[in-house]
Amino acid sequence: MGKFQYFYKPKHKQITGNLRTALIREQHNMLRNVLPALYATMMVTLIVFTLSFKDMLPQWYSLYLPLGFLGFMTIRANYWFKSFRRGPEPNIKQIQKDIRSVSWVTPLMILCYSTLAIYSQLDQGNHHLTLAVVVVWCVALVTAFSLSTLPLTSIFVIMFATIPISISFALHGTSDLTPLVSIFISLSLLVIYTNSVTYRTFVETIITRCKLSKKNAIIENEREFATKIAYTDNLTGLPNRRSFYDKLDEKLIQLENGETKPFSVAIIDLDGFKPINDVHGHQTGDAVLIEVGKRLVSAIKNSGMVARLGGDEFCILVNDIVTEEDATLLGDHLVEALRPVYNIDSVKAHLSGSCGINLVSNEGASSSCVMERADLALYKAKSENRGYTEIFSREMEENVRKRSQVEQALREAIADNSIDIHFQPIVNLHDKKIIGMEALARWHHPELGDISPDWFIPIAEHSGLIAELTENLFRKAITTAKKWPEEYFLSFNLSAENLTRPTVGMNILSIMLQENFNPTRLEIEVTETAIMRNLQRARATIINLRKAQIKISLDDFGTGYSSMSQIKELPFDKIKIDKSFIDGICDSQRTRNLVLSVVGMCKNLNICCLAEGIEDEEQRKILSNMGCKMGQGYLFGKPISSEKSIELLNPSASDKMRLSA
Repeated sequence: MGKFQYFYKPKHKQITGNLRTALIREQHNMLRNVLPALYATMMVTLIVFTLSFKDMLPQWYSLYLPLGFLGFMTIRANYWFKSFRRGPEPNIKQIQKDIRSVSWVTPLMILCYSTLAIYSQLDQGNHHLTLAVVVVWCVALVTAFSLSTLPLTSIFVIMFATIPISISFALHGTSDLTPLVSIFISLSLLVIYTNSVTYRTFVETIITRCKLSKKNAIIENEREFATKIAYTDNLTGLPNRRSFYDKLDEKLIQLENGETKPFSVAIIDLDGFKPINDVHGHQTGDAVLIEVGKRLVSAIKNSGMVARLGGDEFCILVNDIVTEEDATLLGDHLVEALRPVYNIDSVKAHLSGSCGINLVSNEGASSSCVMERADLALYKAKSENRGYTEIFSREMEENVRKRSQVEQALREAIADNSIDIHFQPIVNLHDKKIIGMEALARWHHPELGDISPDWFIPIAEHSGLIAELTENLFRKAITTAKKWPEEYFLSFNLSAENLTRPTVGMNILSIMLQENFNPTRLEIEVTETAIMRNLQRARATIINLRKAQIKISLDDFGTGYSSMSQIKELPFDKIKIDKSFIDGICDSQRTRNLVLSVVGMCKNLNICCLAEGIEDEEQRKILSNMGCKMGQGYLFGKPISSEKSIELLNPSASDKMRLSA
């Protein structure tokens, strides 16, 4: 009887390793369950047996020996009872020690038990001896059956119960008990066989359980891996959009149930990331995004969650930020964490981030509403306070409501083609004669009133309506310009969204062809901001229009961040000096010098120069003396309707009529 006993080994697999450990633990678990009851049964049997024959035996045999035996069994029963109540299993070394003790102690106990019972009745006659044999065998069979998970021990229990009986038969020749002994031997063999089958089933069950456990572990690992992929951004290792929304939903439910305090959600969009990606490649861009994630995680420490929503947009959920002051400090801290230089191999990259924050304190808010509000704050930061933080306010929500109202009205206006075109004169600054007209969109809504292009053009871009709107306005402008004399040109503005559309050039040419309009009379105005949205596509559009003999004008010169670069790279025919420079030309020598340098540059590059926003005669004279050829502004006329533009440019009208209109 060694450390680990079995007499059945499965043919397909040796009982070793994890299986052996699992089998030993299950054997021990079975012992913890049955041994307390088994000891109790043996103790009751011994007490009843001793009390029944106490008057027939000497005191040392009927009292002292049973008491010693009972004391030993009490100690063992108490040990296993405590083991049964302890709950968690002990370590493997203690388990092996317990099994060894059972393997040795139990057969010896049965040997002592049977010896005590048999030899107490040898001189009492066959009746008493028969009773002793029955008691011994019953206890032995029950014990063997209880230890079926220790097959060798159960066999030794049967054998050690047989030894005293066999010796008594040999010494005293009690042949009358032979049939009874034969019956018990048969029953013992049956118990041994039954235990063998039981143990076989027991081992197979453990094997099956181990296999199932292993498969379940594999499935669980695969499930965890799949979950990790589904909820983790594969580039940065941060939680992804799905994971963030799940966490946000959980926090909102807790907030509604009063299980958590108000919190804040911040969205950060990187400023200057696209040039890094375009110039240094996606590998460098990816490394920058990974570093951004690390910096944001470090910035909030353990107070919240950082996720990458996609592209260069990150979202942060921070606990216990409930005041605008704290939220502003949080946003500034996050933005500042992004400013230090990024050293990626040999590249030193610089970027910043704009941050929008929504303070979440109202119960019943949805995750989509929370994110929309944070996004509104981010939009304001990027448009008005780039590189800094904006906190969501109700004013922003009102703007969204108004924006939604305008968008719906805009859809109807585009469908009805009810947005008008007005025209503002462009003049020769020397003689003040009109040489062309700039087309300007004008929209009057019966309920919303006059709506500025600065308001509805961005809405049209954002909502995907700009292409249809531009086509409608361009067709109206061409239809009107056809009725002007041939010497007058038409200037038409392209928005940023239009300029980067691959098909815009073809659409313009198609409409001019349909209307039989001379392309040399058309001038397309673009802004630096529009060009920089997608420089490659903008360049392609500009070059295609120039090939069709359409002139290109750079509008709002001086308000962008790369004016000289664009003049160098792109084939412009005209530069329009922004009104902000013209306003100060009479009072500031520095402004006059700036404008003079632009006019001189245009002369040297053989590019026409036009000044916008001229409102008084002194401004006109200064610009004309500088050599600026063209101008427009309220001094020469406000935007007028299509019909009035046709009347104004009628060849029979006098110059005086034109200028006074």
